[in-house]
Amino acid sequence: MITAGAELTDAGPADLDAVVKIFGHQQYFADRLTTPRMTGDRVFLARRGEVLLGTVTIGPILTDEVELHASFGLSSSRLLTHLEVPEPLRNQGIGGWIMEGIESRIADDGFEWVVLGVSLDNEGAARLYRRLGYRLWRKRPLVTTKVNYREDGSSWLTPDQCFVFFKNLITPGIGLSGNYVRSPEAVVR
Repeated sequence: MITAGAELTDAGPADLDAVVKIFGHQQYFADRLTTPRMTGDRVFLARRGEVLLGTVTIGPILTDEVELHASFGLSSSRLLTHLEVPEPLRNQGIGGWIMEGIESRIADDGFEWVVLGVSLDNEGAARLYRRLGYRLWRKRPLVTTKVNYREDGSSWLTPDQCFVFFKNLITPGIGLSGNYVRSPEAVVR
């Protein structure tokens, strides 16, 4: 198995060049690796020796995500973003391995919920998260914003939409009261 001997470790400023070389997103990773306190995010790297197998970021639900705050609470949840595996390494179990490791860390840190957004056209990611026990929060997409980066590092926001998935790490299978899709097999189209 490709993850044999792999580790999931915190990324730091010294990892920036290698991470950007594999995954791109220069300004996104620079913001999170050089000034992590500003964003509240932690970037993790899946590594086997010097080979980067993937990356994932966890952080707080942003204050402008009012609907998510109301459902999951700021102090009991973590927002998961940017799960990425290099194209040649996809479909080999690395994404699932990263998710299991990061869920364990989030639970060890005392958080109950993992919340994540999936682009409307990313059916492969939705399939992975459902297979890992994530539930669709509601049938209609969440209206949100996307941060876009220019070559010079500046950024701009554009309207975006995503499907939100969640998982309870303390009591697997438990749902939320309110308007959400109760079936983990819910089809996202």
